[in-house]
Amino acid sequence: MADQNNTKMIESMAFAFSGFEAELEEELRRKSANSSLTFERLDERLFLLRTSSRDLSEAFVWTQCLALDGKRVSVMSISEAARILKTHPLPRGSYSIAHHRRCELIRSQAKDAPLRRIDFLPSSESTPWQFWTLLKPDELWTSTNCWPRAVMGLREFVEDKNEPPSRAYLKLWEMFSLGIVPPRSGQRVLDLGAAPGGWTWVLSQMGCDVTAFDKGRLELAASPRIHFREQDVFQLSPADWPVDWLFCDMITEPKKLQALLHRWLAVWPHLRCVCSVKFKGATDFAMIEQFLKDFPGSRVQHLYHNKHELTWVHNVSLRANGLLDKLPLQN
Repeated sequence: MADQNNTKMIESMAFAFSGFEAELEEELRRKSANSSLTFERLDERLFLLRTSSRDLSEAFVWTQCLALDGKRVSVMSISEAARILKTHPLPRGSYSIAHHRRCELIRSQAKDAPLRRIDFLPSSESTPWQFWTLLKPDELWTSTNCWPRAVMGLREFVEDKNEPPSRAYLKLWEMFSLGIVPPRSGQRVLDLGAAPGGWTWVLSQMGCDVTAFDKGRLELAASPRIHFREQDVFQLSPADWPVDWLFCDMITEPKKLQALLHRWLAVWPHLRCVCSVKFKGATDFAMIEQFLKDFPGSRVQHLYHNKHELTWVHNVSLRANGLLDKLPLQN
């Protein structure tokens, strides 16, 4: 159906990250207060959304994946459901909210795609996929317009288990591979609060000239591309450091990080930034909103490899069909 302005109304599914279901529900509640969005929680992790395409132009911060503009299809049998799904030659992912045995029997005929680990910085090409669930024993819900372009939002990499000093490097791998255009070889970057060095390792491996600051030591092999300074990052003078990018994954209060970024961007307004906004206790939604208000054009996203934190980016170029790009809706 459509509203009085002929804006297309669509039905979609939002799938929450495990452990962050309450955050997605609160985000949906806040969004629904000022838009056409209505939502229904179908189970612990899956939410049914109804909204206009106009009000669903960007992915939600706390979704592992979105299945957009879905369709309800009546099915008389398991084989009919499988046949309908297989009319789309796409990798499939599913989630059962009820009727679990029936879902398993459908999967036995219309098989879900196996987990495929991805390499760091793959080509910019992306693979569409299909999501489905059963709302009733005889009612299939399916979408072939799913976001991001990774089945069920699973962003598992072929990991390097030898060189990185921590698994924090996976956050940068995810953002560079699926979110933003990364730095170029030879660009000057700062890594604030760098120890033990996971992000510094990624950046140096990409050919960047990295200056890493921390009061703790890096756990990395010596490299001509890494320059370590044992300093308090809050005591630095931004004017002394004309660089291309600023990175920060340190544990600090969001307000302190916010003040630090204000200082740097006041001096270098075009500085490209990638930072982790970390929370202790309850997620501070007001702080998230303030971050976005203070730095117009910036974006935040909970990544697959994030813990109780968000990744904030500013002044960056987005990857086409990536995590932060506009959703591919037909208006």
